[in-house]
Amino acid sequence: MNNSKFIIIEYDVLTTDYLNNTDKILYGYIVALSQNEYGTCFATTEYLCNLVGLKERQLYYSISKLKKYNFISIYKEKINDKMTRSIKPTINQFIELRDKENKKISKNELVEYDWLNE
Repeated sequence: MNNSKFIIIEYDVLTTDYLNNTDKILYGYIVALSQNEYGTCFATTEYLCNLVGLKERQLYYSISKLKKYNFISIYKEKINDKMTRSIKPTINQFIELRDKENKKISKNELVEYDWLNE
């Protein structure tokens, strides 16, 4: 049996000009690590740095860009006198607009274009 592991990076993330390739790979890892009952990534800074091959400062810069462009939300909580951070992948505005347009198409709210009889 094949035990290979992989990450999935949405097309909209791959094609955005706002992020560099490292940011996109980090996002893919965050999405993969969020595949749990909470839909949230609980990985430590050290773990994420090792996964992506970044120094702490570079990781914080990438996370801040992902947050700025609404690809992720960050939650901080104090548990047993210790601060914990969780990262939740979110949908950016472009994806929301695309989904609204797709719903219009599926409901036939847009006029169909007959390209064969042009």
